[in-house]
Amino acid sequence: MSEKAAKTEKKNDECYNTVAITNNVEALEFGRTCQSCAAGMAAGILGLTGFHGFILYFITVGIQALIWNVKAQGNWLSYFPERNSFTWSHGNGLLTFVLLWVFFYGMVFRMLSLVKQTVSATGSSMLRPAAADIVQIRGRKRALKQTITRQQKLERRMKREEKEAARKQYSFMEKINIRRMKNLLSPSQQFPGRLNIDDEVNLPEKPTLDVFIKSHFKTQYYTVAEALDMHRELQSPSIYNNPNAPIRLRLELNMTTERQTKMVTGSDEIVPVPFPFNHNEKRTILAFANDLKLQELAVESGAEMALGQDTIKKIIKGQFRTDDYDFCVSHSDMGSSILPLRGILKTRFPTRANGGLGENLPELIEKFKNGVKLNIKGDPVYPIWGLSDCVVGRLSMSNEQIEANIATVVSAACAHRNPALGPFINRALLMTVPGEENYAIDVKPWLPVPTEEEIEKIEKRKNKKKKKDEKKTEDADDVSPAIAAAAL
Repeated sequence: MSEKAAKTEKKNDECYNTVAITNNVEALEFGRTCQSCAAGMAAGILGLTGFHGFILYFITVGIQALIWNVKAQGNWLSYFPERNSFTWSHGNGLLTFVLLWVFFYGMVFRMLSLVKQTVSATGSSMLRPAAADIVQIRGRKRALKQTITRQQKLERRMKREEKEAARKQYSFMEKINIRRMKNLLSPSQQFPGRLNIDDEVNLPEKPTLDVFIKSHFKTQYYTVAEALDMHRELQSPSIYNNPNAPIRLRLELNMTTERQTKMVTGSDEIVPVPFPFNHNEKRTILAFANDLKLQELAVESGAEMALGQDTIKKIIKGQFRTDDYDFCVSHSDMGSSILPLRGILKTRFPTRANGGLGENLPELIEKFKNGVKLNIKGDPVYPIWGLSDCVVGRLSMSNEQIEANIATVVSAACAHRNPALGPFINRALLMTVPGEENYAIDVKPWLPVPTEEEIEKIEKRKNKKKKKDEKKTEDADDVSPAIAAAAL
């Protein structure tokens, strides 16, 4: 290698070293700047004490300068001899300290000291409850011993009686259900709705065309045969394709009675129909009989189980559950023995009224197996309304058979209310499953006709109530002028 090349290589090495040292110095300056700023922030935060913060700051910077002097020994000082460690640290941290000290000391500390002075001041009323003198000016007590007239007493008593009657009208759970249902639509108003004759007063009687809108005309009543023919047309293979569809009878009921606060009670019963049909329902029947032969006969006729007099105590003690059975029938020889079960069986308790008590057990069981389930329910929103839905046959049956079943069901439903009070059925609709098409049928021929004696009894009761009310008002009117004259 020539001398010239060696000089060039040495010069290049010196350049590389210079660049490396310069980079190290820049890194050193950056590190010193960060540490100086941190020292200034710490001193500024501690500067909340006022003038002592300045002293603490300079002590912190001096200690840092000594540390940097120790670290900067060697070749580093040759590259920045004019930069003293003290001035370097002081210059980098001064601005940070001033800003922090001004903020913390000038704002926060002054505000805290002001609050302290305000609270500690003895004469200050700030942050303390203000005392006020309350002066009560009492006037003369007048009319505390004023007498109450008989009319006022009567009015108060009538109000109390009305409140008591309204309170006793429904049970606690019924009131809760009514409150819940008031926000919803009444079951009677749900599809297809309830007939209101007053809404149809101004509507035309009959449509002039075969196709018409029902709501634009009065309710059209059909015979059972006409309604069945229209349903069979809808259930034909080209439309619903269900020629053996179940026929539903929907009855809109009036639940009012002689007493305004009492309504017709709901009931579940089985109505034996002259023409039984397949209803596709599994009905479990519990039979009561004292004789072992009758028990065997009841099981052979279709009862799930037959019990004797020995099991009644087990039922009362809860050792035998009766909730698994839909209906109960009993032979006449067990009529007095099953009386303790009235509270347990409730609506399923066999009586002659619901057809569960009799001499012929096979006939009773057959009735409950194939009869029509009649369910009468009151409307929870409008208690004066009621509903009853039951299946009375199938479309494959003849018109005469279905009509006979409908007549039987209507007669059984009307037996729950006195016919002298008016018609129990507001409207009867014939429907099928599936489908929402409904036709109103005329059930007047099957409604019970009240006798003159029944009508007279109800009129007498109403007249007695009217006379009592009139006497009460007359007595109140007679007493009030006498009391007024005595007061004068």
